[in-house]
Amino acid sequence: MSQTNIKFPRELKLVKKIPETPNAVSFYFESKDKSVINFKPGQFILIEVEIEKEKHYRAYSLCSLPSDRLLQIMVKRVKNGLISNWMIDNLEENMTINCLGVEGSFNIVDTHPKDKILLISAGCGITPNFAMLKYLLTSGNQSDIRLLHCAPNTKETVFINQIYDFKDKYDNFDYQFLFDEWDNQVKDKTKASLERFSTGLLEAYFGSIHDYSIYVCGPDGFMQIVKKDLQESGFDTSHYFQELFKSENLSPICDYEIKEPSLVTVKVPDFNFEQEVPVGFVLVDVLEKGGVPIITACRSGICGSFGLFEHY
Repeated sequence: MSQTNIKFPRELKLVKKIPETPNAVSFYFESKDKSVINFKPGQFILIEVEIEKEKHYRAYSLCSLPSDRLLQIMVKRVKNGLISNWMIDNLEENMTINCLGVEGSFNIVDTHPKDKILLISAGCGITPNFAMLKYLLTSGNQSDIRLLHCAPNTKETVFINQIYDFKDKYDNFDYQFLFDEWDNQVKDKTKASLERFSTGLLEAYFGSIHDYSIYVCGPDGFMQIVKKDLQESGFDTSHYFQELFKSENLSPICDYEIKEPSLVTVKVPDFNFEQEVPVGFVLVDVLEKGGVPIITACRSGICGSFGLFEHY
């Protein structure tokens, strides 16, 4: 009998990898010791991989169901991406990575949504929202569920065929895409571009936003725009939830001080780390090379994992 109350880290073995788009791959893992890893739909997994004898840490949203035998994450290739690109190019079946835990307050279980749920995402931010959508629909939840997803085009949209299938199968679900480029593969939807995003557009598609609990995941700038528009419309933000890839266990407080225009002193007191670096260095690189076990979801500053305390 598999153990459900397990301790971390846990070794995960890759069972299969399946391309989702030209730049995105789904990875399916199982615990090497066959133990079950419990999680709530919308949460993320903390992983550790070793590349050229250096350990690196990342957070990836789970897109499988808690009842599934395998843990599924979707990884997208990104410019200058270290971990994601390495996984797509080098991680093969039967190879292993370490799981450091599962975390995240952005989930459908702990937030107690209204009877109307609106999932808003952009790019690979669809992953946790898709996990929550799949869980709600397949568990028989009768809430009215709506999905708005922003992407460059249909070719770069992960899970698009599953979304089409959900629409055909479940009467309480509907969706809308906002694409930069449109093609004939889009099914029966009013064409709109991401530039037109507004609460007015949301209400044109889905009715009054005030009837919904809203879940948002995407680049940090995108989430800021959505939240600002909702606040200006008088939306009750106690029913607004957004993803933030921060680990309660592995997110040290990172402080910095500008000593002169070309140098910055980065300090992590919990790990006795202090280093002067030139302005323009990538913070993730500085911390990782200093042996600080950080968790982030990207290297380009879009995931919102880092908050800095400024000194004036």
